[in-house]
Amino acid sequence: DFIGASVNARNYLSGKVTQVSMTNVFSTESPMNVVNQGDGRWYITSFTANNCMSSKNGGALQLKFLDVVYVVKSVFSNCFAANGGAISASTNLGVVGCEFNMCQANNLGGAIYVNGGEYFFESSTFTACKAQYGGGIDLEGNILESGYTGLIFTDNFANNGTSISCCKSSRNCELRSVDEFQITSIGGQGGSAVDCGKLQN
Repeated sequence: DFIGASVNARNYLSGKVTQVSMTNVFSTESPMNVVNQGDGRWYITSFTANNCMSSKNGGALQLKFLDVVYVVKSVFSNCFAANGGAISASTNLGVVGCEFNMCQANNLGGAIYVNGGEYFFESSTFTACKAQYGGGIDLEGNILESGYTGLIFTDNFANNGTSISCCKSSRNCELRSVDEFQITSIGGQGGSAVDCGKLQN
């Protein structure tokens, strides 16, 4: 077990994280922080996080101030944070072929919490994740463009948006453009599957 441990990647323009496994990591900050004060492109592939926790945002990953981050073919299980049980992102983000199992947030985004930027989520599963808002995903801030393809949400829980919620904490929150919206919601407890006007239109 690692208590108070974290990995920080700061001010690298680009990078790759491949075939890394984190288990039983507990940290005040997110167990893995990828932060840059300029443009930066990162690829996180075959990443496994199990039983990781942050008392702040991003139970496994916190991504900030980057050009874009791609999280591909990764598995997040039993991760916990204040917001974003597995991932907290304030950057452009692509999530492809990932699994989120039993991740939990105290407030926003049981699996993923995003705040501004451009996002696409593709061919990923969210199972038994839990939050007050957005059992699977919560979107905040100014979302310039987003897409949702082949997502499966199963038995998630939230007071609002068992699968996806948006604009719950941000006064200036807007989803400007939604490219594609193809999700399947199975089961789930709490409010409606999608609590986000832009996605429900």
